[in-house]
Amino acid sequence: MDVLNEVLERVEHLLLNIQRKRPWLAKKAGISLNTINGWYSRNSFPNVYDAHKIAICLRVSIEYLITGKEGDIDPENKNLNPKAKEIIEFVKSLDNEGLAGLRIAIQFWNSAKISPLIPILDMGKESNQGNSSKKVKETS
Repeated sequence: MDVLNEVLERVEHLLLNIQRKRPWLAKKAGISLNTINGWYSRNSFPNVYDAHKIAICLRVSIEYLITGKEGDIDPENKNLNPKAKEIIEFVKSLDNEGLAGLRIAIQFWNSAKISPLIPILDMGKESNQGNSSKKVKETS
């Protein structure tokens, strides 16, 4: 498979993960739906500006869009504010049941729309595989 098809498939996969479709991406990124659909029908590649907008909307790096791999941009989350770090650590500490509950709460809070936090929840799920006995921390 060539790089172009891999990129377009990766975009589709990311959209599927957040339960969104191309019209949402078009609106969110400020790119016409015809342009996005044209990439698929004409097998053309988005320009770097559009790729950047897509990456921001899908909460990934351009490197990830192109290669499927994430570089060491900020592996220790040094550039995050303390509250964001605290939230990430909390999510990472959840077991699968806790993640499922948090996902339901976020979906309810967003009136059945998937939140931008879902990729963070998925990140937590990866770090907790094989750790299903871990209990959800209580907050006061």
